[in-house]
Amino acid sequence: MTLAELENELADPDSLRARIFGGLSHLLKARASSPAFDPYGKQRVLEFNPGVFAMMRLSEQSRAHVLCLHNITAIPQTVEIEKDETIGMGSSRLRDLLSQEEFEFGSKLTLQLSSYQSRWLV
Repeated sequence: MTLAELENELADPDSLRARIFGGLSHLLKARASSPAFDPYGKQRVLEFNPGVFAMMRLSEQSRAHVLCLHNITAIPQTVEIEKDETIGMGSSRLRDLLSQEEFEFGSKLTLQLSSYQSRWLV
């Protein structure tokens, strides 16, 4: 593939390469928006559901945190998150960095994850 062909494909928003590039660019921008993704920050694997890989990312410098939830199956998964200061989930409102969707958080938050869906909650 020549550079000109690649540029033409990327200019077409319906092309496979443009959709992949746009999706990866979106992930990188969301990641850059939170100091919790600092490469020197801490991370801790959490157990919510066997079909969901969950990790808490923490920045020591800014005290920022992101709860990363990844459905690693082709089947929709349910995750129940209890309000718990020890994992940084003490807030009454959470926002998904990927979709910008907001969630009210009482004593517990129940989330549905579509197949292979990810949520990065702050």
